[in-house]
Amino acid sequence: MTTIENMVFRQLNEQELAFISGGTLGDNIKQARLEHQMTQTMLAQALFVSKQAVSQWEKCVRESNIETVVRLREILHVPFDKLLK
Repeated sequence: MTTIENMVFRQLNEQELAFISGGTLGDNIKQARLEHQMTQTMLAQALFVSKQAVSQWEKCVRESNIETVVRLREILHVPFDKLLK
């Protein structure tokens, strides 16, 4: 990312994080992703899944399996209880 893209992404992250209160797995995935300044595409690449899969998890349209939750914990450096609270 260029410096300008990085600044814009940070501003968007701060706005998004202000609206997320947590609770569902999807909300918690999104919050952790934004805290690590990752796009859905970046997270999808790290997990070897599609961007659409990440989007569906965050919208609670589809649930991730336990193996993916374990990988999310490792990639996003968050404990299980933060993801699953």
